[in-house]
Amino acid sequence: MGANLTELAGTEEKSATLAGDGFQASAQVNVIGPGRLVEVKSETVPIIPKGTYYELWFVGPGDTPNRPNRISAGTWHPDKKGITDVRFLIAADPEKFPDIEVTEAGSFATARGAPSGGGRGTRSRRSSP
Repeated sequence: MGANLTELAGTEEKSATLAGDGFQASAQVNVIGPGRLVEVKSETVPIIPKGTYYELWFVGPGDTPNRPNRISAGTWHPDKKGITDVRFLIAADPEKFPDIEVTEAGSFATARGAPSGGGRGTRSRRSSP
């Protein structure tokens, strides 16, 4: 029998605002045993074409398009109103992959997170530990 992810509160490790190119969402990372539960929520995520999706990444130091250092946490598509409320259970090591990023299928840097709402207002944002 599977666990309901909404019931797995865990201990909060980090929260971030993911933003860039019209995209804005909140993310919270909770420690759940040896893994992480990541919640991404927004009421204003841009609608993307059918067949494309958003992807959440845990990103490590030195990550570039030519030398990726990242682990995918999962993919999703917002609903018809642009609402996102998704949860991913992952096993990324936060010491090796301290940052969070969202990309749209086929692009490298759509939105990156800054801890608890901070950030530089550019397309390339990353969260910090």
